[in-house]
Amino acid sequence: MIISAARMITGDGRTVLQDHGVLVNSQGRLSAIAPTASLLAACPNQEHIAFPQGTLLPGLIDLHAHLTVPMSSADPHLHSDYTQAYLALEQCRRAFSRGVTTVRSLCCRPGLEDALRHAGAHLLPIPRLVSSGRGICMTGGHGHDLGPGVEEVDGPEALRRAVRTRVREGHSWIKVLTSHRSERPEFTQEELDALTDEGHRLGCRLAVHAGTRTAVDMCIRAGFDTIEHGTFMTVEQAAQMRSKGIVWVPTIIAYSSAYQQMRPAGDPQAPSPALRYFQQADAAYRDGFLARVQTGVAIAAGTDLCVDGFTDLNIPRELQYYTDYGMDPLSAIACATSVGAEVLGLGGVTGRLAPGLEADMILVEGDPSRDIRALSQVRRVFLSGKTVWQWDERGEGPQSPV
Repeated sequence: MIISAARMITGDGRTVLQDHGVLVNSQGRLSAIAPTASLLAACPNQEHIAFPQGTLLPGLIDLHAHLTVPMSSADPHLHSDYTQAYLALEQCRRAFSRGVTTVRSLCCRPGLEDALRHAGAHLLPIPRLVSSGRGICMTGGHGHDLGPGVEEVDGPEALRRAVRTRVREGHSWIKVLTSHRSERPEFTQEELDALTDEGHRLGCRLAVHAGTRTAVDMCIRAGFDTIEHGTFMTVEQAAQMRSKGIVWVPTIIAYSSAYQQMRPAGDPQAPSPALRYFQQADAAYRDGFLARVQTGVAIAAGTDLCVDGFTDLNIPRELQYYTDYGMDPLSAIACATSVGAEVLGLGGVTGRLAPGLEADMILVEGDPSRDIRALSQVRRVFLSGKTVWQWDERGEGPQSPV
């Protein structure tokens, strides 16, 4: 099968090819990338999917996904394992509608990720799923009230056992939560060091929720693989992360969208503590993002949208924040394609358009290399060369899966 478009973004942060196409083999991998005319001449009997006004690029990767609703929901029916599984499956479908073909699931109730993976292998398509199982927080720490998706653990030895349990369950990542809205640290340095030491010893990687400067500093010293949020981190901390190979997953959308939702109902003269916090977070991203980017710290895109009622893996909107705050569009796209794949250890599988990789691709209307907002105009999604989602061109109702 040949798939072609007016332009192709390969995902490396630099390359845009005009009037090119890809040849997808029967195993769902990319066999060749060449000018469309050359491919058609060399393979005249191949099915040809043409998108002459749009752009072909790698499927997007969400490094910070929540597949179920929070336990804070007032509807008790949403808390059952059955309902949560249905919602997670629906979330996977919605991910395709955003152009997301790979997700790293963070903080999930036991067994759900395995069930999703089984469903994806035998029943219906879901994005590539990288799992972490239950998150880990201290007793009473951030996330302790999120229900079965988070476990409260204290002390270095107990934390090592928790890591070993995640490994036994088959997870390749460990999610740790160690700060909320206060500069007071939660886990001690000894505890954080035990987590990373045990995880790395057993071949796991670790993601850590850390937004305040104190927590970020401690997590840099411990050597986590990704720092989630880093909301108030300094430029100097970003430079330290670069030198240690720690990746930043900003999740700007989770904070800025919360602020935009809360602001109309808030009192600007006497804002609530929550409104004040999200206002400060929004400003910290807006005013500090570019300076952190300029340190060269690796950035991967994640959403962390976890609203009361449902979640949304809106990576295109997250990338729009990056370009609004000074990053060029191709670099922003790389954060959600090649960089994300490398972080997950999937650089030889997905994240770029290159011969030998899986044909995880999306077709979008317009040119996101010039205007990142074109990423919100997803028209077709391929996973290993198979169409898993397509826009209803008749306009009769919402976007629908294939």
